[in-house]
Amino acid sequence: MVTTFRYIVLTAVRDRLLIGVAVALVLAALLGAFLGDATALEQRQMSLAYAGFMTRLILAMGLILFVCFHVQRSYDNREIDLMLSRPISRAQFVLIYWLGFSGVAVLLSLLATVVLPLAALPQGAGLLLWMISLILESLLVIAISLFFALTLKSAVASVMASFGFYLLARMTGLLVNIAEADWSVLQETTLGIFVGYAVYVFGFVMPRLDLFGQTWWLNYGMPAELPAGLIVAQAAIYTGLLLAATIFDFRRRRF
Repeated sequence: MVTTFRYIVLTAVRDRLLIGVAVALVLAALLGAFLGDATALEQRQMSLAYAGFMTRLILAMGLILFVCFHVQRSYDNREIDLMLSRPISRAQFVLIYWLGFSGVAVLLSLLATVVLPLAALPQGAGLLLWMISLILESLLVIAISLFFALTLKSAVASVMASFGFYLLARMTGLLVNIAEADWSVLQETTLGIFVGYAVYVFGFVMPRLDLFGQTWWLNYGMPAELPAGLIVAQAAIYTGLLLAATIFDFRRRRF
């Protein structure tokens, strides 16, 4: 396991992932500072809001691209076949890969936390909460990307599917709020009733990534009602489900 972890980290260095994401994170922080300075009011708050949003998006995109193309290259180079020829089960293979990618995700999340204050000085407690939430979100993104990468066996298709899943998870809260606001209007037609209940089911099934990494924490510190339990529970449950689905599908494949 240690060897595989080192191999994935070295691959990230070889592919210039760490350098590329680090440069993108610095640019996001500087752009957030610029956009915040252009506003008339609450410049510090706006800078952190812009920088926090772009940082999460860049980090998710970088991890998705790295995982999907790394797995595709491993298929092409027969590296997966070589690893499976050793005394290792397919479940262990999936877990080892997830742990290796997760190590890279944690490193990049810590890097994002260090770079973010370039935009503006955040609240200390809020920054700590944001960092922990970002790490949990990154681990979930790794599980999403690994599931689609091993299932679809196409880098482009797995990237699109992973990023689509991530965006839908980020928009889940917004869709549920819209349905609740227009609930009386939706009940007027059969199609509206179907759409309303479909949105509720969708919000129940999908992870609520809109609760992760909120820029409100960076500006105002710890909230009065901390959703830490909900965030940790979602990260643990959905990561476990995705890994279980990945193992189930991977066991059925022939090499």
